Amino acid sequence: MKTLVVVSLGLLLALAPARASDALPDAEFTFAPVTRAPDAVASFGATVLGGRFYMLGGHCGAPHSHSRQTQTAAFRSFTEAGDWREHTNAVALQGLALVSDGKHLVRVGGMMARNAAGEEEDLWSSADCARFDPQSGAWSKLPNLPQARSSHDAWVLDGKLYVFGGWKLAGRSSEGQWLDSGLVLDLARPEPVWKEIAQPFRRRALAVTAARGKVYVMGGITEDRRMSRRVDVYDVAGDRWSEGPALPGMGFGSSACELDGRVYVSDWAGRISRLSEDGSRWEEVFRLGIPRFFHRLLPAGRDRLVALCGTGAQGHTNTIEWLDLKARGPLVSTLRLEFKGNARQRQGVFVHGTQLTVFGGNTETEQHLFEKENFSRQSWRLDYGIGRAEALNDLPAQRQSVVPLLVPCPNEPQTYWLAFGGFGFDEEHLRCHDQAFIYDLAKDAWRDLGVKLPRRLTQFGLASVEGNVWLFGGMDYDSRLEGEKQFAFNDSVYFWDPHSKEGFVEKARLPRSRRAFAGAALDGKYFMVGGLKQGFGSVLDCDVYDFAQGTWSTMTAPSRPRVSASLVPLNGKLYLIGGSSPKASGRGIEPNDSIEVYDPATNTWKMLIQKLPVSTKEAQAFATDTRLLIYSAAQEGHFVDITLIDPGR
Repeated sequence: MKTLVVVSLGLLLALAPARASDALPDAEFTFAPVTRAPDAVASFGATVLGGRFYMLGGHCGAPHSHSRQTQTAAFRSFTEAGDWREHTNAVALQGLALVSDGKHLVRVGGMMARNAAGEEEDLWSSADCARFDPQSGAWSKLPNLPQARSSHDAWVLDGKLYVFGGWKLAGRSSEGQWLDSGLVLDLARPEPVWKEIAQPFRRRALAVTAARGKVYVMGGITEDRRMSRRVDVYDVAGDRWSEGPALPGMGFGSSACELDGRVYVSDWAGRISRLSEDGSRWEEVFRLGIPRFFHRLLPAGRDRLVALCGTGAQGHTNTIEWLDLKARGPLVSTLRLEFKGNARQRQGVFVHGTQLTVFGGNTETEQHLFEKENFSRQSWRLDYGIGRAEALNDLPAQRQSVVPLLVPCPNEPQTYWLAFGGFGFDEEHLRCHDQAFIYDLAKDAWRDLGVKLPRRLTQFGLASVEGNVWLFGGMDYDSRLEGEKQFAFNDSVYFWDPHSKEGFVEKARLPRSRRAFAGAALDGKYFMVGGLKQGFGSVLDCDVYDFAQGTWSTMTAPSRPRVSASLVPLNGKLYLIGGSSPKASGRGIEPNDSIEVYDPATNTWKMLIQKLPVSTKEAQAFATDTRLLIYSAAQEGHFVDITLIDPGR
């Protein structure tokens, strides 16, 4: 298996980007490699020529903030193997187009900010057009655009450069002039001249590509600020427009390209769609691991695409995703992120977009090491979209195995970030806790929730259902007691309504005691899989609680019992990930590196991945919008592993 290491702005991203062809014949998944650009950038120009991918200019600051300081003049090229080069360019632009005619690169228009940071915006579109020769490394002048233009797009078809969409800025963006004509320039002529093409639309932030004698203009935003899914098709030979099938998702800031004679487009939900052979419909062929817009989608060889940078859920990203359209089975992307926090396992984790907020935990990689100094109170924000780790304010107490939960906040358009219970020292004694803390993401501040658990607990399950909190199982450990008395199991199901003044109240009893189980809520039910019973034996039976009926039923058990695994709901199914299982010999336990998926409709399990390419030791799993996310810090060294899995192929 190949391993690629990419250095990005002082942060190390180590990946395992094996191509499908490198995988073993019996592999049950396909690697979907993710690499990084030197900077997180959006609204840039990009193209491919001679096996190298070129990126020019763009916006590098906070979204919607425009100044000289937020624009870059960077002009770089790279190969899939990670050979990055810097090229000469003196102009900082964003909202430009960069295309290739097969021999040269052509830069078209763009926007330049004249104001400094903090000053009133002074934004000017450019009419400049220039050609770059990769052999000499020099730029040469092409005829200026008839009108300055930015937020447009372009493509070269049969040696002619087509430019459509955009607007003309001359100061404030609120006063931009929306353009109603496109342009064509014959690059083969010694003295090319721009010719206008009437457009049946006025849109910007759109995508342009061409195939089979037609130019496709897709998505964007209209003058009245409506995001568009419209597709306009220009027949070059007939000099006429027609309307194609609407995009399946919003096309604002989308990107498109031609590959093997077919049209591909990427929308801001991360969906990669291909136009059918007859041009009548779109068919989804891929989902990006990190959805983005104001990015670039480029061909990367036969049946392969690459998605470059752009703006994600938490801002600009520097990730580059390599897409194999012939990939089979689940897609697995692995990222390694530098992390200087002291916790290596049993952290609380909140997932939001491409960011993880992690807190507490144990500082050792091995289990059952419980000295006072082994318990952490650190909090960190990890952003795998840009490869950055940022220290936050500490948790109010040193804890491990704190159970996190996101709960809608009463009468406010926010969400509670709650952390319940956990394990740590109480003065001189090691025991469980009943405290609950609330975290304010915007203020980076922790405070006591003011509501305690019904008893001191750890290794329990929580679920948020219709704004209410449900608590299942777990145990209370107290080091002051002896033998099995140290482990007091919770056999109750508790309920808490955040709108009421009451605390937790008992709602039901468990069919059987269990702790360290995998639990998840899905479609009005809570599913409990695996775990430990009194005396450290595995719990083999799986239980299901119906919230509305208050009744219990059983479900089919997975192939092997698990302890401390994750059960993740995604797209109507439940994915069992990580944890430990008894060895086949019956002596001892071992990490379980497989993923099993449960279908509630048929009450059946199937194996999704027999063995993951990364260790799941002390790992935790979650769901993003479209993928499974596995987080693990249980390695020697200052890094964490993030694994993204698309199970739906």
